[in-house]
Amino acid sequence: FNFELGSLRASVPTLAWKLGYVEEEGIDAQFAALTGVDAINAIAIGKTDVQVMSVYQTLAHIAQGTDVAIFGGTAAEGSTVITTSEKVEYFKDLINWRGAVVATTRLNNADFVTRAKLLEAGVDPQTEITYKEFDDNTLVVQAIVKGEADVAVVTNEFISVAREAGLDVSFPVRDIAPMYVCCRHTGRKSDIEANRQKYVNIYIAELRAYKVYLEDHQRTIDILKELAREDDEFVNNYLYSPESSSPLTLDPSLNKIKALYGLLQEWGKIEDGISVADSIDVTIYEDALKEVIRRYPDDKLYQRLLEEFYVNNSEAFS
Repeated sequence: FNFELGSLRASVPTLAWKLGYVEEEGIDAQFAALTGVDAINAIAIGKTDVQVMSVYQTLAHIAQGTDVAIFGGTAAEGSTVITTSEKVEYFKDLINWRGAVVATTRLNNADFVTRAKLLEAGVDPQTEITYKEFDDNTLVVQAIVKGEADVAVVTNEFISVAREAGLDVSFPVRDIAPMYVCCRHTGRKSDIEANRQKYVNIYIAELRAYKVYLEDHQRTIDILKELAREDDEFVNNYLYSPESSSPLTLDPSLNKIKALYGLLQEWGKIEDGISVADSIDVTIYEDALKEVIRRYPDDKLYQRLLEEFYVNNSEAFS
């Protein structure tokens, strides 16, 4: 069982591994940060079994009929709107985005979430906004600095970069879309169906680690700073800072994924016609939660997570 770790967004599976929970749940896993291989292709050719990646990338391949599926959550939120200091307040009102040039990266889910909120506010992102897409966030920041764009959406890791360049935060995207979907656990659909229990066991291990992440910040930071080769402040800001954190969540959140998938199809960002629900298995997480609750019947955290699960994935049971 090969599990690729790419960033601190994979903190919960990393903790599950380092705390020994993965092994305790009977999973013989290899955890590694692979380079030079496209994440989806690594799954397709069997180089890795699980990838923690942007939901947009997975959805694009689901639409193409690739043998991949989402079986759980990883993180939510994680991006921020930046602009010049004099326009910070101006761009807090989405109506003022009409006619703006917006810089973003090509695979940032927050960009599409923001477009949906703009549409709700009465601004058509298709016809009333000019978008400039870049390959990385550094180029997005520079687009504002150079005057090539008016406002931008960047991942939270680049807030400090933006400020060093003389820019500032207008608002975190979570202010307009709380807990929007970000990274998801992706695997081969055929393997998930054939070897379902090992994926359930992975989530049992991760749910145990999730409790540590929520309740023991210093222990979590001590483990992750060594692996990330960063100091306490960096890891704390990434995981727990009110401004820059990317909340970790194991919930698949089918309802929000389906809504995003529909928008991406409507806007021509992914192919049309394939139902995404057939490539999202919410029952992996559900069964793992029920097993953890059986083991720890008095734990209020797991009871709350199960209640939230049925709300966030109600369309799977309708």
